[in-house]
Amino acid sequence: MAPHVERMVNEQKELSEKIEKLGAFISENPIFDTLAEEEQYDMHLQLQAMSMYNAVLMNRIKRATAE
Repeated sequence: MAPHVERMVNEQKELSEKIEKLGAFISENPIFDTLAEEEQYDMHLQLQAMSMYNAVLMNRIKRATAE
């Protein structure tokens, strides 16, 4: 595997872990409900942005490994 593809794969794995942890915090941790509405909103936006970035990385990896 080319070095740049390996970097993308590693980045995607790390990002997936962060997405999982943030999603769990939002949906399962009672502390989330004690945060200010603005903070909760920003965390939801962050999760959406991270998820979109993850999808883009997965598409790039798929194309790079199909070649």
